Amino acid sequence: MAPAGRGRNPTRSRMRSLPIALCCVVFALACATTESGESVESDAEAWERLYASGSRWSKTKTDASALYYERAWHKAQAVFAVGDPRRVRSELGLGEAYRRQGQIEKAQRLLELARDHARALSPAEPELRADVLESLGLLEVMQGRLAEAEAAFTECAEIRIGSLEPTAPETAESIVLLAEVQRRLGKHRLAEVNLLEAALIYGDHGGRYAIRIATIQNNLGLLYQAMERFDVAERQHRQAIVTARQVAGESSPNVAIYRRSLADLYARQGKWVEALRIYEQSLEMLKRSVGSDHIETRLTEDRIEKVKARLGRGNSP
Repeated sequence: MAPAGRGRNPTRSRMRSLPIALCCVVFALACATTESGESVESDAEAWERLYASGSRWSKTKTDASALYYERAWHKAQAVFAVGDPRRVRSELGLGEAYRRQGQIEKAQRLLELARDHARALSPAEPELRADVLESLGLLEVMQGRLAEAEAAFTECAEIRIGSLEPTAPETAESIVLLAEVQRRLGKHRLAEVNLLEAALIYGDHGGRYAIRIATIQNNLGLLYQAMERFDVAERQHRQAIVTARQVAGESSPNVAIYRRSLADLYARQGKWVEALRIYEQSLEMLKRSVGSDHIETRLTEDRIEKVKARLGRGNSP
């Protein structure tokens, strides 16, 4: 006989064997599911998960976003037929991720493919087509191809005006992008009309898009600078600063950027001392809000160096 307390406990033995038995059952069920042709996660669900992850990281972690979009694109190529909108969305997502990374050639190839495929969709999906054209227009701007960008933004705006409510914020955004390109192309009257129209659309939504209205005010200031309507330009820049300050606070990078635009106006007029003072204020604000390595910070530093060169001060404080 076994000593007391040392004998085998049948109940405890069965309890220890339960996890092993459970794993066997789960494995068997998984095998049965695979053999029946059904997966735990369908291909469509896998694509949806990958695409959603790419979208979630698109504004904050560009590399992670591109990785998920690449996987979604490969999944779409393998699973969805030509003419499926999910293939177009995959091309758009990955193309836009490449654009944000600065991979111009890859972005161009995918976005042009997405544009052609979006045009061929049946039934048509105008909003998806407009999204592709907006991304393609931004890519053209990055390459300095303003005529091509104008064509893309024009088509994008026309689609959104026709398929969405005339006062939809997405429509206003298309018009703002188009107007900015027109300003750079010297089409000042068209740019002015479009900016004012976009401001009216955003205004219909109350204070919800106040920061977008501030951007339009700043863009109008830049436009009036180009038209040498300096008094009107100054009013627009100052109003943009006030609006941004009310919406986002003094520490907002938008306030710093709009102040820099005001300094641009003074520099254009040869008011170098005043321009330098405001540039330096903007630089300090940007360093605190977005950091020393941000593109807006570096652009402001470049302007300061140019003004100092004009004043004969070089790199001296």
